[in-house]
Amino acid sequence: MISRTLSALAVLVLSLIVVFAAATPAAAQEATWRLEQPPPPPPPPGVSESSLPIPLGEIGDIEFWAPNRGLLITRGNEPTIPAGVWAYNGVQ
Repeated sequence: MISRTLSALAVLVLSLIVVFAAATPAAAQEATWRLEQPPPPPPPPGVSESSLPIPLGEIGDIEFWAPNRGLLITRGNEPTIPAGVWAYNGVQ
């Protein structure tokens, strides 16, 4: 009796693993990366504003705790973009 129950439980667990494993790649394929240059932040006093996208500067470190949540440390692109820590909240 116990071995039949354990066998049934093992089949159930394996079935759930197969179902979740099959569902995971489809969900992962929905996420896509795209290059999008955000508009620059307001310049410091005395510096004229640029109408063109300005790179944030050399990246020191990047950390993500979710696909759409992360932090970025940059050297900046003086005088328009100061060095700093940038947060991405999944929107912009």
